[in-house]
Amino acid sequence: MDYRATFYRTLGTLACLICLTPSPYAYSELVLDHSPKLVVGWIELVQIHPENILLHAKVDTGADTSSLNVTNLEEVVKESERWVKFTVTTREGQSVNLKKPVHRYVRIKRKGAESQRRPVVKLDLCLGNILRKNTQVNLTSRKNFKYNMLIGRSFLKRHAVVDSTNTYKHEPNCIKQ
Repeated sequence: MDYRATFYRTLGTLACLICLTPSPYAYSELVLDHSPKLVVGWIELVQIHPENILLHAKVDTGADTSSLNVTNLEEVVKESERWVKFTVTTREGQSVNLKKPVHRYVRIKRKGAESQRRPVVKLDLCLGNILRKNTQVNLTSRKNFKYNMLIGRSFLKRHAVVDSTNTYKHEPNCIKQ
């Protein structure tokens, strides 16, 4: 057996392993941001500002954008821009009529049903002490769902993590604008 060939093959394998192993410095750049994040439950109270509409919301990391249950959704043209008028009703029966400019439209894929085109508006949302201004929220009928609102990843990103074993960990506590 040629010991030199075996030695050089082993040395080459070790060199490859060393090259493929990230340094501790490279690893530290891969680690998530260490800034403190709010730990939220999978169900939370959310408040729409400045109208102070309090809603029960499901926190859904599987959804990118947030979604709001609305009724009386009507598209209108105002000063050559697309706007929507809609009604938001809380679980307690409080109804508030809103009118917002359409930021964009989104196509939502739905399991077992055709995809749906929905208007997206920007809302200021408060969850715990997090106030996210101009959060993109798509408007739809969620009448067959238990919660009026769904909070998606784009709201949570860099601000909150979800503890799926808890609900209602926080009351909305944002500074009134």
